[in-house]
Amino acid sequence: MPTLQINDGHLVLVWFKFERSLFHILAILLAPTLSTLRRVRSYLAIRFWTSVLLVACLTSLLGIVVNLVFLNARIVGCDRKAVISAILRLPFSFGESRLLPETADIRESHEHINRLEASVLDLRAACQHTESQAENDFPFHCPAVATADLTQLRMRLDELASSVEGTGALISHHQEAALKRHTETILEIERLRKQLAETAHMREVLSSVVVNIEHTRSLKAQRTGALHSSAIERPDFALYTTGGKTLSDLCSPPRTKPAQSFFSWLSSVTWEAARRQFTGRERGRTEKPWPLGSDMAIHYELNPGYCWAFSGSRGHLGVQLARPVIVEEVAIDHSRSHWDSSQAPRFMELWVLIEGSEAVNKARRWEIDGEHVPPDDVQKLFGKDKYLRVGRFEYDLRAAQASQTFPVDSGFQALSLPVRIVFLLVLDNWGNQEYTCLYRFRVHGRLPDVV
Repeated sequence: MPTLQINDGHLVLVWFKFERSLFHILAILLAPTLSTLRRVRSYLAIRFWTSVLLVACLTSLLGIVVNLVFLNARIVGCDRKAVISAILRLPFSFGESRLLPETADIRESHEHINRLEASVLDLRAACQHTESQAENDFPFHCPAVATADLTQLRMRLDELASSVEGTGALISHHQEAALKRHTETILEIERLRKQLAETAHMREVLSSVVVNIEHTRSLKAQRTGALHSSAIERPDFALYTTGGKTLSDLCSPPRTKPAQSFFSWLSSVTWEAARRQFTGRERGRTEKPWPLGSDMAIHYELNPGYCWAFSGSRGHLGVQLARPVIVEEVAIDHSRSHWDSSQAPRFMELWVLIEGSEAVNKARRWEIDGEHVPPDDVQKLFGKDKYLRVGRFEYDLRAAQASQTFPVDSGFQALSLPVRIVFLLVLDNWGNQEYTCLYRFRVHGRLPDVV
């Protein structure tokens, strides 16, 4: 299409014809746009983005107006540069009416304008119809309902957030407590493991100790059995039937028995008659009669009840041997057939009388100061005589042997001093506070060498 050169008069005529139509188009387009923007702004309740959208719409409308101006100029045969130059050179207001001569081009332009006005009216009617339909179809109550729903949703989200925070704090607390309990459990397990290891070690130690004790007991039993066998086979120099006797001034008082009833006296008389009958004393035999009192402790009879009993748990027995001997060991016998063994002696000491100045001087070089000092009550019995303690021992009621042998001090044995009088001091028994019963006291040794 050839470009039409126009002057200022043509441009004024074009603008004058379309001026009213342009304002109508702007009114048609701006009215529903602004109304829709207000509704959208009310619906969204966001002022900033609404303002941005409004500016964008206005910019779009301005572009539409400019394009319409250029479209009108192109319809009348003007190019874009000529229209811009003519607009910049306009010396008057577009709102004023001018009487210009009509030409063929102007009439043609006028027809185009009329057609454009008709098109604009059609567009305006279509826009109004679209606006009314949009008003009928668009739920304007939705913003309020949506706002209320959004408010409730926000409140619910806040509640959930608070609940999540509380649950997180509770979980953290439980995790800390569980971690603490787990740590304590681990420490307790470690402590128990250490105790278990110590217990196992102690068990091993105790097992070895028990083995050693059993071995020691076995050796002791073997040694005691050997001593018992040797004691039975060796001569007893304190035996009553071979000449030994007790010294009443060195013996404790016998146990005081309560007054006997007639039946007890009758049974004792009957038992005595029977004993004499079986021992042959009534048949005129010449053997030494059975002893009574403290001599019962040096007799070979060990039947239950036939023993020398003295009051209390502490007592002493002085024995004159059948002849002077070098004492090597002593033996204590106790009946295991009696139902009560608490009267058996337990802790004892052996003292011997040293006679002669030569023997006293010889023993003085052996004795240790303070070790051979007798208790006060015993010292009164000894008087000025020289006694030495040559042995300490314990009668073990739990041992297998009823007859237990105890050696005297090896240093004293090396002196080879012959003694005639021995003194047995009973320090305690196995729990009977009323009396102590001594069944048999033996003295073993060898005869001194005859020069």
